[in-house]
Amino acid sequence: MLFVVVDTLRADAIARADTPVLDGLGARGEIVPTAWASGTWTVPSMISMFTGMPVRQHGWNREPGNVEQFPKIPPAPTLAEVLARKGFHTTALYANDFLDPDLGYSRGFETYRKSI
Repeated sequence: MLFVVVDTLRADAIARADTPVLDGLGARGEIVPTAWASGTWTVPSMISMFTGMPVRQHGWNREPGNVEQFPKIPPAPTLAEVLARKGFHTTALYANDFLDPDLGYSRGFETYRKSI
């Protein structure tokens, strides 16, 4: 399984000549043509995506600020932890400092690495 998340990418920026790798992945996998974020920006949306908890449950719906003030992932099992228990190899490559491993985003990943 390959789960690709691209934060802040509009749908009309895909399927053009400059996204051949994404186009190729989509041709061989499942595409979600319409998706809505559970939060209004990266941190609440990613916490929800990693834990399955709606924003109102995990409570992180504040404005962006200093990364040191960000919450840690709640103690609920993360998608990576569930997949790892089922025998999946789990790797995350990220570029956004909001996804700092010290905040718990790395839980369940065999490899969690800043890539850009």
